[in-house]
Amino acid sequence: MNLVLVTSCFYFLLGIILVVFGIVIFKANFRERINRITGLLMFFAGTGPTLAALGLLIQTSTSKIPIETFGKFFLIWDFFFPQLVLFALVYPKETPWVKRHPYTLYLIFLPHVIHLLFLLFASSLDRGFHWLALQNWDARFGILGSFVGLGVSLFLGLFNFILKFHTNFFAFVNVLYVGFALAWMALGYRKLESGTFRRQVQTVLWGILIGVSFYSIAFLFPKLYLFSLPRIAQFFLTTLGLLIGTLTIGWAILKYQFLDVRFIVRRSFVFSLAFMALIGIYLKLYGAIRHWMGVYWGIDNRFLDVVFIFFALLLFPPFLQWIEKWTELLFKKHQLDYRYRLQRLSHEILTTLDPVVLYEKIIHTLKDTLGIRTVEILQSREDGVLIRMIEGKTNPKPGFSRDEEWIQWLEKEKEPIGINSLSSKLQKVSSIESLHKMKAFLLIPLLSHDRLVGVLILGEKINRSAFSLEEITWLTMLANQIAIGIENAQLYKASLEKQRIEEDIRLAQEIQQNLLPKVPPQGIHFELACCNFPSKEVSGDYYDFLSLNERELGIVIGDISGKGIPAAILMSNLQAIFRLSALHARSPSVAMKIMNNQLVHATTLEKFATLFYGILNQKTLVFQYSNAGHHFPILRRANGRIEYLKTGGLLLGFLKDVTYRSAKIRLFPGDVIVFYTDGVTETQNPEREEFGEKRLLEILSSCASQSAEGILNSILDEVTQFARGETFLDDLTLVVLKIK
Repeated sequence: MNLVLVTSCFYFLLGIILVVFGIVIFKANFRERINRITGLLMFFAGTGPTLAALGLLIQTSTSKIPIETFGKFFLIWDFFFPQLVLFALVYPKETPWVKRHPYTLYLIFLPHVIHLLFLLFASSLDRGFHWLALQNWDARFGILGSFVGLGVSLFLGLFNFILKFHTNFFAFVNVLYVGFALAWMALGYRKLESGTFRRQVQTVLWGILIGVSFYSIAFLFPKLYLFSLPRIAQFFLTTLGLLIGTLTIGWAILKYQFLDVRFIVRRSFVFSLAFMALIGIYLKLYGAIRHWMGVYWGIDNRFLDVVFIFFALLLFPPFLQWIEKWTELLFKKHQLDYRYRLQRLSHEILTTLDPVVLYEKIIHTLKDTLGIRTVEILQSREDGVLIRMIEGKTNPKPGFSRDEEWIQWLEKEKEPIGINSLSSKLQKVSSIESLHKMKAFLLIPLLSHDRLVGVLILGEKINRSAFSLEEITWLTMLANQIAIGIENAQLYKASLEKQRIEEDIRLAQEIQQNLLPKVPPQGIHFELACCNFPSKEVSGDYYDFLSLNERELGIVIGDISGKGIPAAILMSNLQAIFRLSALHARSPSVAMKIMNNQLVHATTLEKFATLFYGILNQKTLVFQYSNAGHHFPILRRANGRIEYLKTGGLLLGFLKDVTYRSAKIRLFPGDVIVFYTDGVTETQNPEREEFGEKRLLEILSSCASQSAEGILNSILDEVTQFARGETFLDDLTLVVLKIK
């Protein structure tokens, strides 16, 4: 009885969760057909385990409700199957027929409505036919009565046959519905281009396939006399199959966001459910042990209360931390994934000079990351015409003149706008029609120095949800990088056309190498080693050593935004600014403030630098430093303890009059500091796995006893072996300071 109660509670809880999940999806955006259909699908799925829980309680209790009568109401969840067909017609891609004839869709519910009504009234009809069969028709109608009685008997037999056949084999109809849904979703799956959405649909297909397998074992195989199952087993298998199918859809919602997860489920909702379940299990366990200990051992219940309170205080905190950790992973990891990918795209934009490769990267990444159906980029030419760049098209398509009304609006307002809002502001019908032909949904101007250099045109999302405010903010920031990338690509192409690019690069590389120290300084109590490997012909990384006086040595390392010649030019400017600032400032924080203000005046907003500057007192071995947004240098003490040099402030060249802080640390013999740029930790192997900080720490621990040169060579060897021939995606700079 206790097992049945626990099982019923489990079924009931799962059913309620699915029902609530469906209601939340429905209310999130009930105007969207995908929300309405998915919400009702979850609702019907939730009725299955809920009714199964009630059925188990009725079957094992002394209730006067016949289980056969309740079993008829259990058929309500059968509406899950036509609802699943509806879901397949709008996911992963809405069928055009659905848009043209939305109300005819509900005809697929007709067999299940007839099935439910037939079984509900079958017993009444059966009693009526039996009453007719028992009547003495001969006495009433004579010879004709014999024929009437025979007809009634034949009709009763036919009715019983239809009822039995219908009851036993209607499950085949449900399997046919599922088969149709799977086949239709598989067809949509083949047409998908986005890798993320292909994985999403694949997850849903496998879940539904496994779920229908359990359903077939519960209902079809017994009807074919392959074996028999008790009703409890049928409840269990049916509910299990139902849960697997619907939970994979729920998992796809959470992990792959085919519906906007931020409007569907909040992390606190899942955390609260898990917390309530934990309390319920603990109280149930407490009650059972309290009863058992009191009856068989005679232990005072007050003593047990104290013991259980003690264990609650001891066990609940780690359990709550574990629940919070997994809810964080469930909601936060993938939610941040698109931000991470857009951030990496912005980095790739600044390092890609080939226009074709640049557009391919932008269009493909936006489609795959945000699930956008169409993406186009309009690029401005010197003659003022904006040409259309489309994925997979080497030659651009004919574009638009700047005299177009919608282009003039974007050039004037300089802000993103949706197609519906823009259409209401336009006067010319031709402008509106041209946008509809491109299937535009959101337009973002590409601006450089407050000048329109292009337009990013985004189509509708595959899941038909609107762009959130956060996504538009990220896309606007990305648009600034795209504008820079377009200009860089145009400059690069112009340089190639003039046949001077190779000579420019050679000169820039030669100048840069002359600016970087060839041999690092050495001291009585310390030794230094350094290296720089540009990912392109010239590097945007920077390092330097500056003797401030007889006792103090300045050490600096930095990373310039962008790549190639523009970054190299900014690097040379930064070196000049650094040397001037360091000689006039007594502390790294003051020098940082001077350098930042100089860069703000000398560069535009999209040009910035991360920088770390420290001053080593060669006698006292006190190291004073300030970090302006650079990767934290790693300090490994002689005893193996790891510290990070974090104190500082914002990156350089972003805002004027930023205040920077500095910190002092004391170094001892055997201590090692590794200064590096992101080219070290972001080096990738052929499997696109990054080298990472963890490997860097492991190498540092294994070779800390070596000299500075030995430590540097060990790190370089491991990075090179890890890359296995892959070119560096970013500049790689490394400086090692070892205290003797």
